[in-house]
Amino acid sequence: MRAYLTERLRLEVGDRVVDQASLPGRQGRLALAFLLVEHHRPVPRDELADVLWAGAPPRSWEKGLAVVVSKLRAALAESGLGDRALTYAFGCYELHLPTDAWIDVEAAEDAVEFAETARGNDDAIEALRWAATAAEITRRTFLPGDEGLWVEARREALGVVLRRALECASAAALSLGDAVAATAAAREAVALEPYREQSYLHLIRAQTADGNRADALRTYERCRRLLSEELGVAPSPQTEEAYVALLGAETSAPTAPDSGSEHASSVTGAKVRYAKADDVYIAYQVIDCAGPDLLLFSTGMLPIDSMDEEPSLARFHARLASFRRLIRFDLRGVGLSDSVATSSPPTLEQWMHDALAVMDDAGSQRAAVFAPQNAALDVMT
Repeated sequence: MRAYLTERLRLEVGDRVVDQASLPGRQGRLALAFLLVEHHRPVPRDELADVLWAGAPPRSWEKGLAVVVSKLRAALAESGLGDRALTYAFGCYELHLPTDAWIDVEAAEDAVEFAETARGNDDAIEALRWAATAAEITRRTFLPGDEGLWVEARREALGVVLRRALECASAAALSLGDAVAATAAAREAVALEPYREQSYLHLIRAQTADGNRADALRTYERCRRLLSEELGVAPSPQTEEAYVALLGAETSAPTAPDSGSEHASSVTGAKVRYAKADDVYIAYQVIDCAGPDLLLFSTGMLPIDSMDEEPSLARFHARLASFRRLIRFDLRGVGLSDSVATSSPPTLEQWMHDALAVMDDAGSQRAAVFAPQNAALDVMT
């Protein structure tokens, strides 16, 4: 079975094809797309209703949802997946797929992970191959024609996957001596996220390797101006080093004062420790400082062992560590912490226990909490 959620929603089961035109309207498309994305777990029916009615289900949403699901079941049965492809139990719907099921957006997320792993292992050819696969899928629009918070969130998430794939492709192509391909991938990454410094750094390096010194200088200046005028920060040492190389200098260029610069090395070299919460081990780091404790929740997008690879994030954490004892950790199911079964995603209460276990293990009696875009903040407060 192959499922496509980009360009045009469709299922291919053997020689049978279920096109979006045969599904029960827009709500049928959304229901199938959501259940495909969340096929690893049962989906509460009110959660599905929120997606179908954009967070404002009508009074009769139960009846409306039952009609949509009934028609969707019929379409799935006709596809060859069988009458039990979509089940309902204990207030939840669950989509049952064949073990060899392939879903394009899921394949893209896997591909970028493989690409980054290969790049970390200095296997540029494999990194480039997997990055190309991820980019090919994520360049296409997720559920074109549909709108809503969930659709927009998925598009943003796939945009991050595309950016990661492009940066990986740029680095891999450059290591293989293909500066032209490296420049093209980095330029596309910059266009996707104009305020991301790491993409500019890839582009500067690629343009320099391609002999386009003037273009690389213009890229640096654009990056420096955006960081200064829009974000109020200076370029990272890595970007400044690339700039110095462009100028042919033998020494490092001076950088703007950074209140956290003296702590940068201690942030980057912080030891990973493990706290036990219930029967799960939670990875965390402590960046020591004389100030009071600051407990930093991760967003789940970047594990603690990779945070310092993003220059702007590394500088931000260094600044925090300049006046606080910084404790940052991976929630269960994220990064270096123990994984969890996809059928039983962690609850907010479990994440709260993770935070408290980390504080206990780190000897923290009291801490301020910083949780950007993280629902765990609601639990802690």
